[in-house]
Amino acid sequence: MVLRTMLVKPHCLEKMIRVIRNLCPDIMVLTEVEGKHNSPSFVNRFIEVLFYYSAYFDSLDAFMEAADPNRLAMEGTLMASAVRNMIAREGGERIMRHVGLDTWRLFLNRVGFEEVEVSEDALYQAKLIVKSYNHAESVSLEMNGKSLTIGWKGTPLHSVSAWRCF
Repeated sequence: MVLRTMLVKPHCLEKMIRVIRNLCPDIMVLTEVEGKHNSPSFVNRFIEVLFYYSAYFDSLDAFMEAADPNRLAMEGTLMASAVRNMIAREGGERIMRHVGLDTWRLFLNRVGFEEVEVSEDALYQAKLIVKSYNHAESVSLEMNGKSLTIGWKGTPLHSVSAWRCF
């Protein structure tokens, strides 16, 4: 699920999460953008989006050729529409509303989920995978409470958290 697109419709988001809660899965893994791109202030939102996507594009430069068709598709389709939506749209037209892990923690705790710590084994495995690539020194894998934050040159890009019903 892409929860960040449901932030514009909080009643739908809450209803969907409650349905998942009623299923009471053993574990729910949430991977989301680690950004604060939901500010009502255009200037604040613009600055956050600028820094976030600068880091993201910089990471793509390090790992993919400029003419790589997969990169072109990702930049031209996914990233361009997300940036355009967050910068050029307001109110209900702005569907993409990235929020940070702290916001998800508050929300999920309120609707009956507790955070489960990402295991040391999972962190070790992630570090091994990162080390197998060039530019590994630019990738950050840091624990943020019980969750993992993945970043590029000090800028958090994604978070991975695990949750269970309480």
